Amino acid sequence: MLRTEDGGQSWEDFQIPDPLDGESDEIKCISFPTPWRGYAGLYKARELRGVYVWTDTRQTVSLRLVEGWNMASINVAPGERAVNDIMMSLVRADALTLMKDHSGNFYNPEREFNNIPSPWSVKQGYLIKVNRDINLTVQGERIEADTPIELTDGWQMVSYYPRDQFEVPQALESLDGSLILAKDDHGRFYRPSHNFNNMPAMREGRGYMLKMENEAELMYPQGE
Repeated sequence: MLRTEDGGQSWEDFQIPDPLDGESDEIKCISFPTPWRGYAGLYKARELRGVYVWTDTRQTVSLRLVEGWNMASINVAPGERAVNDIMMSLVRADALTLMKDHSGNFYNPEREFNNIPSPWSVKQGYLIKVNRDINLTVQGERIEADTPIELTDGWQMVSYYPRDQFEVPQALESLDGSLILAKDDHGRFYRPSHNFNNMPAMREGRGYMLKMENEAELMYPQGE
């Protein structure tokens, strides 16, 4: 089989587990109910012999970065890759100006300086400054939307795992009673104690600042 992740512009080989058993076997009725799960019916002499199911957990996420500062995150696990390795496409395009983590560590490609700990932490968001609008593509193992994120008291910059968009109160419902304030990279905020929110729905690829009054576990809702 062949697969594509860019609408058919490019294709790559994709091996179905348990290949055909004999020359008379045929694979028919191939179905993809989700981008990462597939079904194939195996027939012999027009009779169904079995249904094979495979799951591909590899995913690609594309972050749309706009000129200036962006608070970004990824919902795939890129393995043990360092921050400067993942950002290499932006460096080669001479687009990355500066990058920071939530502890103030930074990566300055112009001065070839980086003290952001490796590997890339999928649980946290990062501040990325670019000199023009550009996309950053990262490939890794898909992270389930409801994978817990441990939070401490005070401020932290966190990832957003779901593929679906959720309104802020719904997305952060698991922090009820512990969340003081949530902010995006435009200064818009959600204050649950005052029932006030002017943030748009939380979405894939963005990072968010959360201020907690105690330790808690963030668990985003599952999508449809």
